[in-house]
Amino acid sequence: MLSGRARLTLLLIAASLVLTGALASSADAEVTASQITSPADPTLPPLVKQPLKATSSQTLTVSGTTTTNDANASDTVELGCFYTGVEGAKKETVLKKVNGEALTIPVSTLDGSFTTSEAALEGLLHQQPCMLRAVPPATPETASVTAFAGPRLGDAGIATVGTEASKLTDDELSTTTLQGYWLWKSAGSCGPSSNVFEPSSFQRAVPPIFHCAATLSETTELKEPSIVVDAHNGYAVAAASTINAGAVGQPFLELGAPSFNEATGVLTQTETEPIVHCEKAGGEPVDVPEPTSAECVQFASTGVELVRTVTTGEGGLQATVTDELKSTEASGAHTITLRYREQQGGIEPSYKFPGESAFKRYKATESAPTGSSAPETVYFQASEESAEPESPHENPRGAITLSATPTAVKFAGPNAFELVYSGQTVPASGALTLTQALSQTRAAEPPTLSVASPVSGTTVSTSTINVSGSASGNFGIASLSVNGSAVTVANDGTWSTSVPLSSGANTISAVATDNAGKTTSRSITVTYTPPVTETPAGKTPPVETPPSSTPVRARASLSGKVTGTGGKVAYTLACVGTAGERCNVTVTLYTVERLRAGKLLGLTASQKTRTKRIVLASGTLSIPAGLRVNVSVKLDATGRKLLARFGKIPARLSTILSASAGAPAETVVAQNVTITPVKKPKKK
Repeated sequence: MLSGRARLTLLLIAASLVLTGALASSADAEVTASQITSPADPTLPPLVKQPLKATSSQTLTVSGTTTTNDANASDTVELGCFYTGVEGAKKETVLKKVNGEALTIPVSTLDGSFTTSEAALEGLLHQQPCMLRAVPPATPETASVTAFAGPRLGDAGIATVGTEASKLTDDELSTTTLQGYWLWKSAGSCGPSSNVFEPSSFQRAVPPIFHCAATLSETTELKEPSIVVDAHNGYAVAAASTINAGAVGQPFLELGAPSFNEATGVLTQTETEPIVHCEKAGGEPVDVPEPTSAECVQFASTGVELVRTVTTGEGGLQATVTDELKSTEASGAHTITLRYREQQGGIEPSYKFPGESAFKRYKATESAPTGSSAPETVYFQASEESAEPESPHENPRGAITLSATPTAVKFAGPNAFELVYSGQTVPASGALTLTQALSQTRAAEPPTLSVASPVSGTTVSTSTINVSGSASGNFGIASLSVNGSAVTVANDGTWSTSVPLSSGANTISAVATDNAGKTTSRSITVTYTPPVTETPAGKTPPVETPPSSTPVRARASLSGKVTGTGGKVAYTLACVGTAGERCNVTVTLYTVERLRAGKLLGLTASQKTRTKRIVLASGTLSIPAGLRVNVSVKLDATGRKLLARFGKIPARLSTILSASAGAPAETVVAQNVTITPVKKPKKK
């Protein structure tokens, strides 16, 4: 029998064990899963000034729910943004408070919910998308976090360089979407740089695709002046600041307020900067490469200013740089030469310039083809000898589409070239405009192609059918054919054509080819069942003539492409039939006004728009069988006024073959076309 002291000792031990067990149970309580319900997926935070300071008040409000292994226990979570690093390892950026303190969020013991408004935006990794997750504190980067769901986050920001808002010498903007990022400074500093991400892991491609594109710095790498105005070396603002910051006449940037769409990640900004030249104290121009501050003691206006607009788009896969060179003197035009620096990622990328059939490498001082017409596109890839040529991380690719053909293309090194525009004219009024569309892609993905109408398996009773769809690609569409016949693709990617049918099942095949040589094809099946004609009693039923033999009546078809240049629409119609027959067609060209509150906002070719349709031209045409006729549809007075006002007209072209020989009217052409004005000859 135990003594009283022994029983007390055992009781104390038992109590200690019970207490220890309770502590162990509390320590084991942990969040095993979570779902962030706000913000939504995906989220691009508002444009903020970067780099953010520790005192910034920019925060992200986050809330969600959790699952724990002990519903009665108290617990916390931390916010981590997860992605895959360039080397392939899992990475995490832990969000903190704006003052830099650790951010741990308590989880409600009632329903497992959590919320905070203290997650600092500067905690997000710059130029890197990631997936935000609420995880247990101190979760290892290598741990599996699939049970912790949350939104995908991007990034955007702006920074400026200067002593005050009215004396800015440079700026920097960036936007990071789920597919890619763009970062650029002012024209005289560094143009757009970029990269792309693998869609699910956000792993960044290596090397980057663009690095300082469309740059007009102090001099080029070939030691040529980037800007020459009226025979004197010119400098943009950042370049002038590099030569002699604070000199008399130092120019400054005028920045327009950036526009940022948080839903799409599209960021647009316009900068205006005077182009200046160097002078000695007495006003004598200094035209030497890379002048020193002792040589360049003051700046003077060249009479030209640069207005640059950069816009990102296509989900982060494209940026457009538009430069407008304007005269600041009402009575004077100027002669200007520009040398744009274009640098790509990779040690020795390969290029394909206009007229070249394959990618090749270039060395410093070598020249490349300039092409003969614009717009034209230059393609490049990081490594043509990659073990995985389609890998986004071993062989990222890009393209530059130019609005004007350069005078020369010269290489400054194996991964950088200069676009030279010599002897251009900056008019006394208006502007000299040069545009570069920069495209980046994760790999040489084939173009996308769809056949929207008709649906495969459709049965019709007419011998022709209108087939329409859309085509697009990161490298643009070089050609599209339907059953072997070329079809024009409109600016918005849509296409339409008329296809003749044979009795029975017909396979209609469309093939799209991009400018990198990649193709995509789509096929549908349409069955043509000729209408049955009732035969009176005692009469012999007529024998149907297959469409492959002599047609019942002459039929018209589109031959080649439809163009809309020079203020008119031009195309070719072919009439097939027996001698003596004719194809009588009616041609109508129209556009649709986009109105708001009775005010004309613009034009469209869309037939779905419930606004006013404006006929631009109409008429009839009779084509003898066996002939091809070039049709030219000129705009009427109303059309010419609209063209002058908007600079181009999206229109709808309709060509209908009149009913004859008991056959109904047929649509020959139903296609969108963009009409542009007559090009004015360049002044010599």
